[in-house]
Amino acid sequence: MNPPTLCRVPTAPLPAGAVLDPAGLVAFEVVRGGEFDGVTLVAGERLLVRAGAQGDGRVVLVPRGHGRPTLGRRDGGRLSGAWGEPCHRDRWEAVGRIAWRARVDERGLRVEPVSAVAPAPAVQLAMFAA
Repeated sequence: MNPPTLCRVPTAPLPAGAVLDPAGLVAFEVVRGGEFDGVTLVAGERLLVRAGAQGDGRVVLVPRGHGRPTLGRRDGGRLSGAWGEPCHRDRWEAVGRIAWRARVDERGLRVEPVSAVAPAPAVQLAMFAA
């Protein structure tokens, strides 16, 4: 499955009485759904990014110059795109770590935390299986 397509939106939707501080949040809307790093995102959802947050994990990358934002990872000082391709810092900038996902379902607007680091998949080779 392809990674989601994103676009930046001006405001982050927060439910009334939310405990999130909107200061420092940057919102990106999922325009076309897809999967990234074990998380399935659907069109219409919004990713809330803590701007300037440091550390490794899932990030939103924005191009310096023309282009559209994309999902990626920061591992140490390296940036990589949704497919694991290297993203040079002269071309890409990490806005911040993905912190929350906002979506509307049958119960109304829900804001859920998104784990910074996906659990490592359990890999077992058949020839070593007992």
